[in-house]
Amino acid sequence: MFGTHTSYHRDGNVFRTSPATENKPKFEAKTIELDNFRGWHQFGVAMIAKDNVQNKPCLKGRDRKKAGQIIEISMENFPSKTINMVTEILSPEFEQYLPLPHLAPPPKSVTELLRFTGFSVVLTVIGHDEYLLVRPTESGFAVSHRNSRFSANQKRTTYTYEVAF
Repeated sequence: MFGTHTSYHRDGNVFRTSPATENKPKFEAKTIELDNFRGWHQFGVAMIAKDNVQNKPCLKGRDRKKAGQIIEISMENFPSKTINMVTEILSPEFEQYLPLPHLAPPPKSVTELLRFTGFSVVLTVIGHDEYLLVRPTESGFAVSHRNSRFSANQKRTTYTYEVAF
């Protein structure tokens, strides 16, 4: 079974691929083209069972040859059975705000900044139970708030709960 993902294309098209879409890309939205993006936007917070990460297929050779960046983050750094991944996009003028204390990621998380022409992608991985923003419960999930940047329960937030096996 394939995992789930959302892809934001340079032309501004957003697609969702998941078991709910029969593992085929489903058009979600038309947003601003990446070449015209200005600002800071959080794509979302994902809750992932750490065991599932090891079951995913390896990156294909053709994907490694494409222009882009590949980062590897060891899951051994995270003792929790669940990890959270926070994905953000920002234009270069906002990078100066990343170190500010009131926007800091949870302790013991790993943050990677991927720079592209005209924008950057920030990926933060959280994997300690006491710092998770989204955690599983018996009936679904619970959300937490850390600060104005790292929150999964701000007003007007909507959630998509999807299970992939």
